[in-house]
Amino acid sequence: MNGYRKDEDAGRLPGVPTLLETPGGAPGTVMTIDPGGAQIGGRLDVNPPQAILWRDGKVVDLPAGATGTIADVVGDTVVGYSTTPADESTGWVWRDGKVTTLAKVRGYSWTRPHAVNAKGVIAGWVHGTAPDDTVPVTWSSDGTVHPLQLPSYRPGERSGTARDIADDGTIVGEADGFPMLWWPDGTPEGLGGPWGDENKNGIAWAIAGRYVYGSGDGVETRWALKDGSLFSTASLPDAGEFGARAGTADGTALLAGDGLEKPAGRMDRPRRQGSGSH
Repeated sequence: MNGYRKDEDAGRLPGVPTLLETPGGAPGTVMTIDPGGAQIGGRLDVNPPQAILWRDGKVVDLPAGATGTIADVVGDTVVGYSTTPADESTGWVWRDGKVTTLAKVRGYSWTRPHAVNAKGVIAGWVHGTAPDDTVPVTWSSDGTVHPLQLPSYRPGERSGTARDIADDGTIVGEADGFPMLWWPDGTPEGLGGPWGDENKNGIAWAIAGRYVYGSGDGVETRWALKDGSLFSTASLPDAGEFGARAGTADGTALLAGDGLEKPAGRMDRPRRQGSGSH
């Protein structure tokens, strides 16, 4: 098995997986698909991992510096990273015909991009040698790195990661294991769990439109934003430990499978909890 995409083009049934060919039939993992559905990025699961990009179903020749894993692709911007056996990562961006290594933050040797928006702003984190020695950051389109502010009401926090970024600059991720959102002006806000307790562990994986997807207190969760504030929170039916890893701007949650017993799926109308209707 190489990799699959869901193809809704004419002549194909919606939601039916389509096989993605890989060089030599090597196994691979799809990590991302661009908003238009034409470009798909990921890696070949070989040693060491090799970045791979499909465009209109065909494998694209990558430049020499695009190695390891493709994390995200939007338009003509591709971001990814290579890793060492100790999971030390070096991030890169491919745009304007060249591959550039992402800038580091002083005191942190490693970089890990995770998402890019239509304006070319990259979200991710930098990390040191310890597993929890991470700082959430963005890289602007000119390559400048900007550490994100951690919430002041948790003064003991020293770690965090940025997992997705909207076109308006809103960022989601986690800080010290709690689901977190950063507004476009950089202000952090804890998202909390589906029962209204912001001190529950979790992570926000993705943002689409006014919806944020992730998990809180071990429960798959969809948060709704409105007028620059957190509007409501909804729990989703159990989808296993992987939770809501992505979603769409209309509120449809995409639920990850475990590859063994539970298939990936979607949830159009999750059960609602919290302070307002969706």
